[in-house]
Amino acid sequence: MRTASRTLSRYVIASVILIAVALLATGFMSWTRSTSSPLLEVVVDLGPYESLAAAEIAADDIDWSGQDEGEQQAAVTLGWAAQELQTWLSRAGIDVRVTVGDAPVLGEQFVRLTVLPLPDQRPALGDQGFDLHSEKGNVSIQGNTRVGVLYGVYHYLDSVGFRWWSPEEWDVPRITDPAELQVAPTREVPETRLRGFWIPMKGELLEDSYAIWMARNRLNLGGPIRESLRKKLGVYSWNGGHRLLQEMLSRTQVFERHPDFYGSLEGERQPVRPGTTGNFFNPSFANPRLAGFVARNLVGRLSGGELRNVDIVALWPSEGFDNWDESPDARAIGNHTDTLLHFYSNVLDHFEKAYQKGNLERPISISGISFNDTWELPSKPAHYKELANRDYVHVFYDPERSFHGSISDSRATSSRRLIRRLSDWKRMGDVAFGITEYFNNSNYAAVPITDHLYMRENFATQMSGGGDLYAYMHPLQEGGPRTLTDWLLGRLAWRGASTSEAEYESWVKDYFEGRYSEVADQVRGAYVQIAHGVENAREMFLRNSLFDLLFLQHRLERGYSAREVSALLDGYLLGGWQDIPPSPKVGLGRYDGFPLERAEFRGLDESLSLLEDAVSALENVDASSSATVRERVEEDLAWATAAASRYKLFRNAIGYYRGYNLPDLFPADERRLPQYRQTIIRLNRELSSTKLIHQPISSLIDQTRFYLPPEYLRVGRAE
Repeated sequence: MRTASRTLSRYVIASVILIAVALLATGFMSWTRSTSSPLLEVVVDLGPYESLAAAEIAADDIDWSGQDEGEQQAAVTLGWAAQELQTWLSRAGIDVRVTVGDAPVLGEQFVRLTVLPLPDQRPALGDQGFDLHSEKGNVSIQGNTRVGVLYGVYHYLDSVGFRWWSPEEWDVPRITDPAELQVAPTREVPETRLRGFWIPMKGELLEDSYAIWMARNRLNLGGPIRESLRKKLGVYSWNGGHRLLQEMLSRTQVFERHPDFYGSLEGERQPVRPGTTGNFFNPSFANPRLAGFVARNLVGRLSGGELRNVDIVALWPSEGFDNWDESPDARAIGNHTDTLLHFYSNVLDHFEKAYQKGNLERPISISGISFNDTWELPSKPAHYKELANRDYVHVFYDPERSFHGSISDSRATSSRRLIRRLSDWKRMGDVAFGITEYFNNSNYAAVPITDHLYMRENFATQMSGGGDLYAYMHPLQEGGPRTLTDWLLGRLAWRGASTSEAEYESWVKDYFEGRYSEVADQVRGAYVQIAHGVENAREMFLRNSLFDLLFLQHRLERGYSAREVSALLDGYLLGGWQDIPPSPKVGLGRYDGFPLERAEFRGLDESLSLLEDAVSALENVDASSSATVRERVEEDLAWATAAASRYKLFRNAIGYYRGYNLPDLFPADERRLPQYRQTIIRLNRELSSTKLIHQPISSLIDQTRFYLPPEYLRVGRAE
């Protein structure tokens, strides 16, 4: 039986952890055995350290930059693993004693943690896998590496009932019988090497509590994390993005001194303007001197600057379209994808030399990107193959992919295009690749996309062939329904594409029963309504969407008349199979001059009805028996209410657009213009004041500019 979890602010949690470590170090905290508590001995070899406290204190003092699997490093991670066993099992009612050594001494049930010596290591375990042996209630957790053993410990704790839903929220089982500590023998090796989140940061660090929560769920990829903690936990810091090149190349005098670094358009070099928008004219990726300049800049920042806590650098071109170098040097390399891959290879050469010379204290990986223009295959596959077996992972980003149904079953143009593109890239060479999902985006403020209805199938479709990285963009501090997404991501990325439907369903069931107890079925039903209600988020909010059509296309001079827009609006309202404005690469011309893109999605009116039903269902959940469950339901209700408000905004915006711009065709909407306007302003104000749009962990992600005023809808007549 589970006790209710505690929900605290991350600041309180950080303080509790620090106080606990301090008390352990000074001997003021101990666990004494009660007559009714089962006794468990944790056996761990801490090498040069005599206690858990000594190993914990050493974490900040040892050199993590060199050999990652030395005796000190192993002791620090194993000490943390033993401390986790002691801390959490004690909360469950177990009397836990830690024996520092290589053999049990108490004659009681024990858990022994061991990093296998080099002669005994098992290649099948790799550097993150573990073997868990169980005999007569005694457990041995072994791995080739300290991180593998740590993952084995978290598997053990998970198996006896512990859950960490978020950094501030966990469930602890109540264990009264030693038999409840017995777990099945197993060998586990993660199918995906890098599992987690894209959390871009500048000059900031992820909070310790978040990194620890990730490790407890065997997630190992996030934003910048202080060195000793991320090394101890085996978590990789991933940072950078479009801004890196823009920052370097917009600095004063760089253009004047090195014009050859910059891309050419119609024979003229194009400067990079200051800012962090990520939209700029791409430099001369064909120029090896540019690669040297960029690598030297990054080496400095990785060694002692704002990237010093980063392991994987996301080095991305501009996020815009059709802004590529047209110089003869670029054409000689190939298409724009060829030039970018050529650039990555050159920068990696510099990184490798810097590491060999001691200018870089650690190996650094680059994550390249297929996004917008660079989804195009290289004309010369050799440029891609050169990146195989190097510190490189090629990551695919597709903001145009729909959340309606599973990708593999969809006949929508965007889904078929994604499958074809991925297949073509994978056939080119054995290069490490990954997928970053758009479960959150600046445009998705207050829209709780979970993808939990199809996440298993979508993972298998995209990661087939052995992907190395799976992540999603911009996780939240308090995710509401997306807490389920985080939970599933950790398990799915670990287990891999072979996850069965039954196993996946067991995880979903565990989530709802664990978090919501006796109201699990009611809340799960509301989650299904929410998931279906927002599955058209891409078509409503993101690229070439209803938002774009209503508010932006006139100002971007895409040429649709008010009548043409109104005709397209019917498709967004009704849903089903519709022809909608295509992606920018397909054509941005007039409605009657370019083919539209075939898409299947749920209509706005149906989505709004589903979300309102979800709000009603959550309002009627009786969680009075548990304050913790009630708090969780209230958080989900806030998300469902906010999502419904965003869809209501669009419904009123359509009426306002038609009534203002086409009064002859929509006289009823013209009469309602004052009501539409008042409702738009009210909903916009309510959404702007909710904490849900201020939830991204990264301060670089602004979700507050999710709506434009009614004046942006006025295009068809004079004031």
